[in-house]
Amino acid sequence: MLKSYPIEAARQHLGEMLDAAKLGGNLNLQDQVQALAALRKPPRGDHRAALALSAQGSSALKSGNFAEAAQLLTEALRLDPSDAEVLNSLAFARLKQHQLSSARNAALASLLLLPTRTATWANLAFILAEDGKLGSASSAFYLAYHFSKDKPETQNYLQRLNSEDAASTAGLKEAASGALKLINR
Repeated sequence: MLKSYPIEAARQHLGEMLDAAKLGGNLNLQDQVQALAALRKPPRGDHRAALALSAQGSSALKSGNFAEAAQLLTEALRLDPSDAEVLNSLAFARLKQHQLSSARNAALASLLLLPTRTATWANLAFILAEDGKLGSASSAFYLAYHFSKDKPETQNYLQRLNSEDAASTAGLKEAASGALKLINR
C-alpha cells in the first residue's frame, strides 16, 4: 500500500533532519523540507469517502482496537493516499500492534507529505524509542518541538514523558530526556 510513496528518497532527507537535530539549537531545515516537497507524491483521491473510513479508524484507535483501526485506515489510504493525518494514525495503530517497520514507513510517508507536522515527528519518536533507537527518538522529539506552534506545551509534554510518575518506558523517558537536553542547549 505504501509503494506509491518514495519512502527511500524520503528516508534520506528525513535522516538528514534527524542527524541535524542531534546538534540542537536553531536548525536550518529548509533545504530538507524543500527536497521533500520536490519528491513525487501520490495523487489526491476520493477524500470524502476516505474521511468516513478515517473517522471510523479513529474511533477504533480510541477504543483500543488497533487491528480494526489499521484495516480501516489502510482502506482510507487506498481511497485517498494523500492524507498525512491518516498515515500518521496508521503509524500509531501499527506501533500499538508492535509492527515497527510498518509503523515507521507510515510515519515516513506522512512526513513526506507534510514534513513539518509536529504530531508525526512525535509519533516517529515513539516508534524509534520502541525499536531501541533512542538517539534518533530524541532527535525526532526535538524536531516535534522545533516545528511546534506551541513550543512551551510541547516542552511540557516532553517533561511529562520524562517524569518519574509517567507510565513511559525507560527508553521513552531517555528519548524525552535527550530531546529536553537538545532544547536547552
